[in-house]
Amino acid sequence: MGTVIILDHERRKMDRYTKFILTVIAVGILTLNVQLFKDDISIITNAKAEVDGMDYNELRRDRDFKRAVRRVVSGYCYVDGGYVYC
Repeated sequence: MGTVIILDHERRKMDRYTKFILTVIAVGILTLNVQLFKDDISIITNAKAEVDGMDYNELRRDRDFKRAVRRVVSGYCYVDGGYVYC
């Protein structure tokens, strides 16, 4: 009977330790997510593309740019109606 009590005590001790470690991991992941997706200081920034000073709408209307994009992606993708599918 003494052995059973010791094993039960060790199991409870291990359960508390496991819960503590899992809680620390969960808090760390939560903190990391908050840091990654904060609006004021963010590691992940919005992507902005500009070619030769033209914005998105100007690039969509530019024939040379369209032709260049079609040529680059023609080996792996196809262009249909202004969209590129890969």
